[in-house]
Order: sequence, then structure tokens, then C-alpha cells
Amino acid sequence: MLFGGMDGVIRALDLTSGTTRTLATPPGGAAITWLGFSGDGQVLLTVCRPGLSAVAGDPKRVNEVRLYLWDAERLSAMER
Repeated sequence: MLFGGMDGVIRALDLTSGTTRTLATPPGGAAITWLGFSGDGQVLLTVCRPGLSAVAGDPKRVNEVRLYLWDAERLSAMER
């Protein structure tokens, strides 16, 4: 299972052991407000909001939205 949050990091959660692993960080450490896979599972899409980030939040950019596409196979390889 993958998840992201206000710290701007994409993580994998191993549901069996409960451990997490960092997979990627979108440029600038922007808060991740949504993520999902393409219909074929090949691409991970993240929606990031730089103005909301707990790390690099900038109130002047609160309405800025960035979309990032990730190669799901590469992220999966990093998970191992």
C-alpha cells in the first residue's frame, strides 16, 4: 500500500509487518494531497500542494497545485 502526506514523502506500507519505507519525494517536498494509479497500474499520479507542506509551505503558493507522474514499476523496485 502506498501513501503520502503533508511532509511530501511517498511511502510504502507493508501490511504484513506494519513497516514503512520511503519510496520518493516530489520536487520541493510539496504536501501530497492525493495519489492514485492509472487504470493499467503502470503510472502513479500524485497531486501536490506546495503551499500546504509542513516542510516547505509557502502561504503565497497556497492555491498552487502540481501533478507528478511516476513509473510504478520503478517505485515498486525501490520498495523491495
